[in-house]
Amino acid sequence: MLRIAYLVALASLLLTSVARAQGPAVGMLLVARPALEDPNFAESVLVLVYHDSNGSLGIFLNRPTNLRPSRVFPDLEALAGYPDNVFLGGPLEPRQVLMLLRAPAPGIVEGDPLVEDVYITADAGVLAHYESRLDAEHVRLYAGHAAWGPGQLQGEIDAGDWALLPGRADIVFAADPLELWHATATLHDGLIASRREPN
Repeated sequence: MLRIAYLVALASLLLTSVARAQGPAVGMLLVARPALEDPNFAESVLVLVYHDSNGSLGIFLNRPTNLRPSRVFPDLEALAGYPDNVFLGGPLEPRQVLMLLRAPAPGIVEGDPLVEDVYITADAGVLAHYESRLDAEHVRLYAGHAAWGPGQLQGEIDAGDWALLPGRADIVFAADPLELWHATATLHDGLIASRREPN
């Protein structure tokens, strides 16, 4: 019952805002359509962390691993105190760490938020400012990213590979990231097109 309630609530949140989605932009969500069979991207949900005329960059939100930061990034001592596992951020540069931060203190991270109070950084030194909040509710670590060249992402969207939805902080930091794709993949042009029932 909890899983059904989670899926319905998340779908409802997305349905209320999907009409505002226009084109790719920083903070938007990319949801793989069921027909997308590329094993690197099938059943994936990404957040766009960079987008302009030169291309796009995103990271997976629903690919947690069982790997500890010390194993993936052994040279980054700042990650030693992080208690949770690393997410796979994408197929490119898997030895590069990216971090999503929820509600960092003012001045810790440069630049604008991706969405609401969520920021991105590659500077592991900022973790020293999180102290008691150094957990997956406030900080998530990603190995690698996905990237598209100029016009490539829009072409894939036009071809029907991706649904584009507005981002929300509570979705980016979803408590159960493995449920994200099932909750979002049913959405099409603001309507629930199909529904996958729990086992």
